[in-house]
Amino acid sequence: MAVALFRGPEAAPRKAPRPAPVAPPAFGGKRWWRPDVACLLTGYAALLLLIPARLVVPSVGGTGRPALLFGLGLLALWGASRVVPYATTPGKNPMRRVLVVFGIVFLLTYAMGHGRGLPPIEGSAVDRNLIATASLLGVALVAADGIPSRQRLDVLLKRVTVFGAVVGVIGALQFLVGVDLASMIKIPGLRLNANLYTIGERGGPGFRRVSGTGGHPIEFGVLMAMMLPIAIHYALHGRSRRERLGRWLVLATMAVGVFFSISRSGVLALAVVILVLGVAWAPSVKVNGLIVAVVGAVLLRAAVPGLLGTFRSLFLNAEDDPSIEGRTNDYEMLWGFVRDRPWFGRGPGTFIPDRYFTLDNQLLLTLVQQGYLGLLALLALYFVGMSVARRVARRGGSDPSRHLGQSLMAAVAAGLIVTLTFDSLSFAQHSGYLFLVLGCIGALWRLERLGDSGRNRGRRPRVLKPWRSKEYPQPHPLERLVPDYAEEHRWRSPRPV
Repeated sequence: MAVALFRGPEAAPRKAPRPAPVAPPAFGGKRWWRPDVACLLTGYAALLLLIPARLVVPSVGGTGRPALLFGLGLLALWGASRVVPYATTPGKNPMRRVLVVFGIVFLLTYAMGHGRGLPPIEGSAVDRNLIATASLLGVALVAADGIPSRQRLDVLLKRVTVFGAVVGVIGALQFLVGVDLASMIKIPGLRLNANLYTIGERGGPGFRRVSGTGGHPIEFGVLMAMMLPIAIHYALHGRSRRERLGRWLVLATMAVGVFFSISRSGVLALAVVILVLGVAWAPSVKVNGLIVAVVGAVLLRAAVPGLLGTFRSLFLNAEDDPSIEGRTNDYEMLWGFVRDRPWFGRGPGTFIPDRYFTLDNQLLLTLVQQGYLGLLALLALYFVGMSVARRVARRGGSDPSRHLGQSLMAAVAAGLIVTLTFDSLSFAQHSGYLFLVLGCIGALWRLERLGDSGRNRGRRPRVLKPWRSKEYPQPHPLERLVPDYAEEHRWRSPRPV
């Protein structure tokens, strides 16, 4: 199974020649269906987004979430592929490297946390955190090394956006009608590990604050914002008018979901997404995007009067908000914990809110739990992911590939900025989607280096700025001087705009 999942047409032979491909077995005159990595990751995304976050396998506790258990299976699959001949994806991948380094640092801080002697409640918490992180790494590594082609990567991301639209519809029903479909989802063999977040009220004339299938409204709003750039990409690059119309509906569902969460973090993530995409768009696309945003704001104001005013007051009166004041007052108490164990921290997951206090800042939480070493590893994960995506956005072989790289970069940038506003990696849907995006960045980088840019698929309007003609008005000077080295590093002459 590992060979079928990881070996693709791009895998170059090593020292020994590649064995002849074996046809799949036939049954009743038909070939058996064999899943690839895109199918497995689709199943993971469905378990992550469509099942309420607090439904778990009984007697397992917080580690019994179906998506988490599925991710552990993906990690085992990736590990098996590393020892099976011809199953390992050849070549270097920066995302694989940073994910492995992140895992090693996590294991080191985990061991140092246990070494200081933990109370039983903290010992259980650090073990649960280890299992959850192993699952996330399995998802990202399988995606980075296993997605076989650009076409399958597009299929996977389109399916994920559809699942996100379903979550957005659930949130819209919660906000507009007060019907909580998440509480009606009953799956045999699963039970609630904790009570679902009930529909609350915040701001304005008693607006409902909703969470979709997630664990909290903040997570719901941030998740919708992080999915938005992927939805924008496929709305702009749809193959047919019918497909583009469906993609715009998906995009609209996610955009209103950000506001239905009534969360400052969601709006902040949305602003980062717009900024990262906007700086790279061509002027005509910027104008069209501005028109769509203005029309959408007018329609939203007409449909839900007072909603935009609620957000304005949330930001303008942030200094008087007791929730923000309570968070910042707790920061002064942290430095005593940091001074006690500055480099390796107290242990991942050991800073339990019931035992200490709630810390709504993922960077500070990582600093306390994993020290400066863990904080550097986490920041490296975000910045390497954005850097690799940006490289694809600048050097991709086609406009859709470049725009997809910029969109993935926008999603990771939004995930980075909200680490300052809430403990983002403590929420299953947010962390699972983030690591899936990081894995897709590694897959896109690998496929671009292999020349799989999806050139002959679908409608390809020019969306990004023609940066090549501005940066290199003439052929690259080293392209003629050292053609072999230029081809290896994929230097190209500028294409006409």
